[in-house]
Order: sequence, then structure tokens, then C-alpha cells
Amino acid sequence: MRVAFISYPMLLQRYGGLQVQMIESMNALNGMGFDVSLFDWRTEKIEDYDLLHIFSALNSNHRMVEAAKAVGVPVVMSTVVHPPFPARYRLASEMLGKILGKLTNYSVTTTYHQIRAGVSTSDQIIVNGDMELDMMVGQFGASADRVSIIPNAVGQRFFDATPDLFDTRFGIPHPFVVCSASVSPHKNQLAIAKALKGTDIGIVLVGNCHKQYESYLEECRSVAGENLHYLGGFAFDDPVLPSLYAAADALVLPSLSEVMPFAMLECLASGTPAIITRHQSVDLAQTPNLFEEIDPHDFTGLRDMTERFVANPATVQACRDFVASYTWENVALQIREVYRRINPDI
Repeated sequence: MRVAFISYPMLLQRYGGLQVQMIESMNALNGMGFDVSLFDWRTEKIEDYDLLHIFSALNSNHRMVEAAKAVGVPVVMSTVVHPPFPARYRLASEMLGKILGKLTNYSVTTTYHQIRAGVSTSDQIIVNGDMELDMMVGQFGASADRVSIIPNAVGQRFFDATPDLFDTRFGIPHPFVVCSASVSPHKNQLAIAKALKGTDIGIVLVGNCHKQYESYLEECRSVAGENLHYLGGFAFDDPVLPSLYAAADALVLPSLSEVMPFAMLECLASGTPAIITRHQSVDLAQTPNLFEEIDPHDFTGLRDMTERFVANPATVQACRDFVASYTWENVALQIREVYRRINPDI
């Protein structure tokens, strides 16, 4: 079975969570005997494939669903849409869409309507967790019987990580927490700086900082002072990355929203507990001092929780056991079952 993985055209100009999800899923499926490749817009035709798997319901990707349907190729869509999206957003989007349509003779549509169009016409939908499922069904019109929950996963090298390489190379004193994310107001690193100001807990920021957010990074530095260490971005296959996660006393990721952040799984697999935003699709049970959620605007709560994690963290083995089933092989098996709903002969 030939499967094309596809997303928005600028996808591989950066390497983040969506790119990891696509590449690791593709490699695991190919390891099971599938013929999966990244679709080449320049030289290939959709009709040359047996199935189109679209990653992200955003960036006008509904047009890909339309193109596949036009030539009779079935579509699976991994939506990768950040919660929350409450009913009031849907009602406002529907009202604004009607106004916009009348003003433009229905030649312009909103992002909401584009997501809805892609979700409602795909043959099967994959989401990362219950919150994303509820959002797709309740607010974007997906049929519940076409939606499957398949969480992200983590590679073996994180389960094997030790702190030695990072400690030797950087020598950052403990205790310190890590925030692994592109630097931006959405990822909310400033909340960490404000929450931990005046404590003895260091902050290590890892991730690219684009030019428009350089002033935001400087604001984080001015608040946190010498406690903040910005290391820039590491390549995903850089061995220092899992070593950093193993060295840190905790991950702190208070983003305004996430889907299912890889840094969370990777840190837990590396033996490090995680504090993440409550606005996400993660279906893991909150466990004191191992995995907990926080309101991204609650600076006092974030400080208290971080101090508690640092003072009495869960053991390395407890963290690893918590995510032991989140392997790419398990992801591939679950994706295969979704494909079988379209073609039972797979």
C-alpha cells in the first residue's frame, strides 16, 4: 500500500513537534512493511497513491482533501489542533463567517470554516487525546465514529539518556528546570522567569528564537537575571538534547496551549518529571511531583509547584515507567488499524 504523508508547503523549513510526528510515524510504518513517503509537490500526483495522510487541519490543508477526493484517493487527517476551542468560539466563528461571506460574495472563508471543511470530509480523523477529540466532534463537525485517539510517542534514545554529556559540556549548577520550546509569548517562557524570580532555581531555555521575538527573550532575561541560561536550538538528533533532559530537575512548559508536546514525553522518558500547561490534549493522569498541569497565568502556583518538584521529585524509573508504552512501534500499529477502516485488506 502506497501512502503519501503531506502537510503545508513550508513544513520542513523548521523542525518541531509536527515534523517529528510525521518522520517518526513514517519510519515506524515503513518498518512494518508499508510504502510511506513524503509527498513531493513538484513531481508526483495524488492519484499515484493508495491513501493520503494529511498532518494538520490548519494552513488551508482542506484543499488537499478536496484534491484527493476529486481523484478518488481516501484521506486520513491527523488534525494537530491546539485546544481549547470552546463553544463560544464556534458560535462567534460561525457568525463572523456569515458576515464575511456576505461581504465578499463567499469568496473568502475563515480558518474555522477551513478546518471544519477538512475535518468533515476526511475519511478518518486522528487526534492526540480526549480534549482534541471532543473539540473536533463538538466544534468542528467530525463524526465520532471516524475519530481515533493515537497519542504521540518517544524514541528509545531518551529512555537511555544520562546527564553526563550535558553536565560536562555546560556545567550549569543545580537545581535547574528546562523549557524546551521555540521562544515566543505563546510558549510563555516569561511566566517561568516571573514565577521563579528570587528563587535559587535556574532556568534553561532551549529552542529557536526568531527575530520578531528577540525582544521577548530579552524581557525574559531581564526578569530572571543570571538564573536564565538560553542555549539556542539543538538539532533533534543532537545527543546533548536527551542528556539535557536527563540532567534537568524538571521540565516546565506553561504554554498558552499545546496538543501533545514531545518535550514532555522526552523528558519523562529521560527520567525527569514534567509540569505542563493545562491547555493540551494529553491523556496522562496527573501524578504528584511526576506529571502535573498548571494554569499558564498562575505565576504563584507555578512557583510553588516547581519548588515542590525540585525538592521532592519522582524517581527516574517512575518517570520512565509512566511513558513506557509511548513507542513509535505502538503508534504505527494504531495507525495501521485506522488505515484498515478504509482498506480492510491491509
